Amino acid sequence: MINGINNHDQVNLVKDAILDAGVLIDGHFVFAEGRHSLQKLEMDNLWLHDKSLGLVLGEMKKEMRKQNFDIVSGVPTGGMKLAEVLVESKSDDEKLIILKRIPGKGKRDYDLLNPDDRFLLKKAKSILIIEDVVSSLGSVAAVVKLLRKFTRVNVEIHSLAIWRREEVNPEYGQEIFQHYLVEEAIPSFDKNDCPYPDCR
Repeated sequence: MINGINNHDQVNLVKDAILDAGVLIDGHFVFAEGRHSLQKLEMDNLWLHDKSLGLVLGEMKKEMRKQNFDIVSGVPTGGMKLAEVLVESKSDDEKLIILKRIPGKGKRDYDLLNPDDRFLLKKAKSILIIEDVVSSLGSVAAVVKLLRKFTRVNVEIHSLAIWRREEVNPEYGQEIFQHYLVEEAIPSFDKNDCPYPDCR
């Protein structure tokens, strides 16, 4: 259940805008799932470049217009920030549900900022979850797990991310209709295979 932009020229335009914003940085990084990489997508840098950010947000809005969603939310913190801007800029009746990380818990432990939003979720037929960068899809799946506590069984769940950097875990993607602006792998390694000096 994966969909991306069909126009290759448009994909390249989005990718170039992202890279022009200095989002791809070199170094040694260990991600939440324990994978190592020599490159990282630092999407915070995108917010420092108005032109690139505007283009990316415009493409995300186009994807959102392809279907009506009752609820829009995001993965804290990057995806949530995007969701707030995207819903604020739309004139439709989509409701924004803000999530927060639970203090003192893990990176993927989330909760509703406003507990009363559970009543909105009970009525929802379709939900869109925004993320900036997807690796395993684990963070999106953690949001789905939270929202599922309050939704009807047959609610349709979609995710929209700027960049998919590697293959998602099939276990996470079973019930999520996934949409991406850019799908391009960035090499990652198990710790024992990491080429970074002195890593092993």
